Amino acid sequence: MKEKSKLSEDIKAKDEKFDKEMEQYNLEIEVLKKSILTGEEEK
Repeated sequence: MKEKSKLSEDIKAKDEKFDKEMEQYNLEIEVLKKSILTGEEEK
């Protein structure tokens, strides 16, 4: 059953990576929303 614990660890690591990426996307989306609201396009 050693394979199973390795697999669940991999899944957990992927989930954490995904969560971090989603946080990053959400931050970028917030910045975009603000720039649209203020009418300033940030390049």
